[in-house]
Amino acid sequence: MSKTISVHITPVADFELPIVCKPEGKGIFINKSTIADGTFLKYKWEFGDTLQKASSILQDGIHYFKNIQPYTIKLSATSQFNCSAEKTKVLKTIYNQSKAGFTSIDATCVGSPVQFTNTSQSVNGSFSEFHWILANKVQYSENNPIITFTNKGDAIIKFFAKDSIGCFTDTIQKNIKIYDYPKVDAGPDFYVLEDAKKLVKATATGQSLVFSWEPKTYLNKSDTLTPFVIMPKEDIVYTLSVVGLGNCKISDEVKIFSLKKPTPPNTFTPNGDGINDTWEIEFLSKYTGCIVEVYTTQGQLVFKSVGYSTPWNGTYKGNPLPAGTYYYAIDPKNDRNKIAGL
Repeated sequence: MSKTISVHITPVADFELPIVCKPEGKGIFINKSTIADGTFLKYKWEFGDTLQKASSILQDGIHYFKNIQPYTIKLSATSQFNCSAEKTKVLKTIYNQSKAGFTSIDATCVGSPVQFTNTSQSVNGSFSEFHWILANKVQYSENNPIITFTNKGDAIIKFFAKDSIGCFTDTIQKNIKIYDYPKVDAGPDFYVLEDAKKLVKATATGQSLVFSWEPKTYLNKSDTLTPFVIMPKEDIVYTLSVVGLGNCKISDEVKIFSLKKPTPPNTFTPNGDGINDTWEIEFLSKYTGCIVEVYTTQGQLVFKSVGYSTPWNGTYKGNPLPAGTYYYAIDPKNDRNKIAGL
């Protein structure tokens, strides 16, 4: 009498130990068990956790560890013919979470670069990845990025890092206020009589504005938007600087032309010798729109000019006038009184 005995293949149990990161403490154990004939295997995991008597029959084991200590992990693999194998390993790769940190300014201006400095402290060696995330989902991966914000408002920056073990820090965030620059116009260039005063017609919009004019020469005030220029003795360019919220500063310039009193000479000699041939009226050429008229003693107009960039040469309709007495009337405009004489 004979009897048939079936011999079945025994599986080989094996698995990979994971890196477990606190505070979640999740460990995923990748099952590497095999059986030569490729048939189905059943599994049982034991995680060696005295605080949580947990086991699993999933192919890959998953367990949440509360403490940082060694755990003995056992995997049993059983074939369809109840042939079993076991594999035991000690899990020691459980790591505390590092703390994320960074520094930056709290407020800035639209278009100004902001330096972010990573101050995170790793408890597991160095960091291998850096994640800076803006509200618009834009991300930066540098250790210490420089970021420029193009829109005003509150910018929210989130940051976390990954250490060389593979564990992530906590995620922290900071709000940075982004302020717009003030709007400023120092006003149009203008003329001021050297013996008078005139208001600068500057404009500015924004909140909590602070004004500063440079240089302060001839100004009644240098910390107001619209100062008076008082009796300027020469042309000068002023720079108006305006500082608004967030210390956002912007500047504009205005040029002031000093108008000295014209001094018409009462004689000139248009004889063609190159000396005193034209009626040179000092300072008058700067008076835009001025009107110069010359009359004979009988009241005949012999010369008229609007503006005085080209001095009179003593002619009328291209012909030299005879020597004699002539009357002149000058209207300088630009707030200067009329001048007359002979």
